[in-house]
Amino acid sequence: MIIAQRTHDTKLIRSIMTNDVIWAATAEDGQEKADFMPYTVSDCWVKMMLDSVCVGLFVFERLNKVLLKVHPAILPEYRGKIGHRAGIEHLRWIYQNEPACQKIVAHIPTPYISVKLYAKMLGYREEGINRASYMKNGQLLDQWMLGITRDEIARVI
Repeated sequence: MIIAQRTHDTKLIRSIMTNDVIWAATAEDGQEKADFMPYTVSDCWVKMMLDSVCVGLFVFERLNKVLLKVHPAILPEYRGKIGHRAGIEHLRWIYQNEPACQKIVAHIPTPYISVKLYAKMLGYREEGINRASYMKNGQLLDQWMLGITRDEIARVI
């Protein structure tokens, strides 16, 4: 069983976010692992626990009173069924703990089709393209914009 819990543990957050596989996929050009410091006051970090093991994190950034932006970080060895369960649990956590939240959005760089498919599998819907909005390996990339409403979350969980 996956348990979602808010965390302020910067050591844990850094260990997940600077994992070689996660860092390679998420860090924009110019970001350095050594400089990464999570914002634990303004951003909401939710760890996904399988027994006593953290399998990944979801970070939520408040864009306004009713809108959150999400970024998942599931450790590679837990992707698949465990990662899917963690995805469901991030939705349940928001639904139960953030009653003002009416929508969650995800901005996914276009090279990461697997992340887009993961989001769609969890009930996120494609809402558009944010053109030329992400720099990776010297290339200016588009991002898919996906979202899920509170009513849609209720149907998933």
